[in-house]
Amino acid sequence: MTNIRKCKIYQLISILLIASISIHLIANLNSNYNSNQSQISICRETTVHYGTYVYYSRTANVMQSFHWSFQSKYDVKITVFAVNRINFMKFSANFTPFSAIILSNNKTTQDEGYYNIPQNGDWYLVFSNNDPKLESTTLNYNYKLVANPIFFLILPAVLISLIIIFFIVASIVYKRKKIENKLFFSFFYFCGLLIFYILMTFLFPIYNYF
Repeated sequence: MTNIRKCKIYQLISILLIASISIHLIANLNSNYNSNQSQISICRETTVHYGTYVYYSRTANVMQSFHWSFQSKYDVKITVFAVNRINFMKFSANFTPFSAIILSNNKTTQDEGYYNIPQNGDWYLVFSNNDPKLESTTLNYNYKLVANPIFFLILPAVLISLIIIFFIVASIVYKRKKIENKLFFSFFYFCGLLIFYILMTFLFPIYNYF
């Protein structure tokens, strides 16, 4: 078998590996997205007096996010923040200081947003009435645990882009090589993709348990 024919075979297998990696990635991402997308969307209305709060808690992982929103009546502004279990215990027991991520800082009567879970564990989403008016309000608030867009949109896009860039750069370098070196380069390119595919195969089963 000539070197040129061997190069063609390595190139064909490399293309098949790229296709296989892409399909594998998309299939696993779709499965993980569905498993991390909560089927429960909570919508509630309650009276929140000055100095009190309502909260929502869930055990979540880094592949998930809180999607929250609220609307307060009587022009009473609401503070929204996220805390882990330890800091919620401090907050609920009036211990200070405690650490919290402020999502809406007592500046508006309605707001919404996402909070990406930074680590696995129990997380609390708190809606607190600390408005200087010292008045009660009727609060409509919504929350849902959803799939983290960083894991399921941004990272896959970056990964696929890197694969495409690698393929383009490798093709350009390949065309500029002399025929004697093309066989070695094609084999090196093939081995790189094969190693990447093996890593993807072992990575995603672990990724599923985050």
